[in-house]
Amino acid sequence: MKKTVILVSCHKDTPLIKEAPFIPIHAGFALAEPTAKEALKGMFNDADGGNISGKNGNYSELTSQYWAWKNYGKLGDPDYIGFFHYRRFLNFGRPLFHNISYFHNFSEKTVKKYHWHEPDITTACSGYDVVLPVPDIMYNSRGEKMTMREQYCEGHYKDDFNTMMECLFERFPEYADIFKKTEENFRNYYCNIFIMKKEFFFRYAEFLFDILFEVESKTELSDDKYGVYQRRVFGFLGERLLNFFLAMERSERSLKIKELQLMLGDFTKYRSNLRQVIIYLARKTGFRLVRNREGAEVSFGRLIFWKKKIGDHGSIHTLLNGLIKFTSK
Repeated sequence: MKKTVILVSCHKDTPLIKEAPFIPIHAGFALAEPTAKEALKGMFNDADGGNISGKNGNYSELTSQYWAWKNYGKLGDPDYIGFFHYRRFLNFGRPLFHNISYFHNFSEKTVKKYHWHEPDITTACSGYDVVLPVPDIMYNSRGEKMTMREQYCEGHYKDDFNTMMECLFERFPEYADIFKKTEENFRNYYCNIFIMKKEFFFRYAEFLFDILFEVESKTELSDDKYGVYQRRVFGFLGERLLNFFLAMERSERSLKIKELQLMLGDFTKYRSNLRQVIIYLARKTGFRLVRNREGAEVSFGRLIFWKKKIGDHGSIHTLLNGLIKFTSK
C-alpha cells in the first residue's frame, strides 16, 4: 500500500492530532523561544539538516516545506507528502456548510467524522497529482470580487507582487501568457495547504524556492515597513506561486486535482459553528466578509447579483455585523 505523510506545522503549544499519517513539525525552531522548544520537544523540527528555519519570520510554514524537500528520507520516503497547519486541515469526510467549516478538538469522534485516518486519506489521494482546499474567492470592501493581483495589492505590498511577477517572466518567459491570465483569476488556492505525489512535490519545491529566493534577493526587508504581519511576505507570495505552478503544469499535461473542504481549528471557542451558520446566511442574502490589512474579519460588504443592486438592507447589515462580532468573542 502506498504511504502518505502529512506534516503539521506548529510554532507554539497547541492540541495535536496523534493519528497517522500526521506528523507534527516545529516550524521556525531556529528562532523559537525556549518555552516553545520545551512545549514542542520530541517532534521533528525544521532546523535539523538542510533548512531555512532561520527565515521562518519571512517564510512562515514554508520553512517546513523546504525542510521536507531537503530531508525527505527522514520521513520514510513516502509516496504522498502533505502540509497542514496546526489549526488548518482538510475534510476527507462529508463537507459541512460551504467551503470552510470548523472543528474544536482531535477527539476520536472528530477524527472519525473527518476521516483523519491513514487508510482513508491514502485512498482519497490515490490517482491524484495533488489534493487541495476548495479554491477561494476574495472580495473588497464594496463586495466586489478581486483578482489574485488585486487582492494581494490590497492586503499586502504591490511592489512585492510585481517583483515576483518579474522573476516569473524572467525565469519562464515561455509561460508569460499563462502567468498574465493566472494573476487575473478570481478563484485561487490559498493557505499553503496540499497533499502531492512525491515527484510532483519535488518539481513544485524546486520551482517555489527558486522564485522566492530570487524575489528575496531583490527585496529590502525592514521592520519599519513590514512589521510583524507583513514581514511574512514570502509565505504570502508562496500561496500565490502554487497557482502559477499549477497553471504551468496544466498547460503541459492533464493534471489530476482533488479539492476538499478547508477546516479551521478553534480549540477555545464553541460558538464557531453558530458563527458559520450566520456567515452562510449572510452570503445567501448578498454579503461577504471583509478583512482589513492585518487579516482580521471586520465587516460584511454589499454584493451585486445579476447586475442588480441589492436593496437597502441597512438593518440586516447592522444585525449581521453585530452577530458576527458576538460569535467571535
